[in-house]
Amino acid sequence: RSEEVSLLQTAAAAADCSAVSPISVTLKKADQKQRLGFSFSTVAGPGAATRMVVTEILPGGLLDDWNQRYPQQAVQVGGTIATVNGADTLDEMVGGLKSMAATLVVRPTWNPGLAEVADSVSAIHRLSEAKLEYSVVGVAHAKSA
Repeated sequence: RSEEVSLLQTAAAAADCSAVSPISVTLKKADQKQRLGFSFSTVAGPGAATRMVVTEILPGGLLDDWNQRYPQQAVQVGGTIATVNGADTLDEMVGGLKSMAATLVVRPTWNPGLAEVADSVSAIHRLSEAKLEYSVVGVAHAKSA
């Protein structure tokens, strides 16, 4: 388990998106049953930070609708959600996603340089050797092994 956490931290550190300009997205639900239309995974970041990374955008959902209306500010798979309704802790961000209106600050998909790719590929290879499921979106994440 500690090796898994260490590998995730390595991959997350390699995928630091702090130099990329964020996108502010406001998604408003028509009713409480409506879904925002995306899936995410959490990844351990530098220090105690946990990153929320978009892993899937569902067709017909609110985020898909946003992407179609604002293609220059589209959120892509691999984008990192920095805050939800101004909150930056995981519990508060998840709570914000349940509200009727959620304003997400998203750092666009990581655009790596060659050194960062080599570091991430190395970390992903080690995840593969640990027989964990992973996804290459600039950030590795583990699902239940």
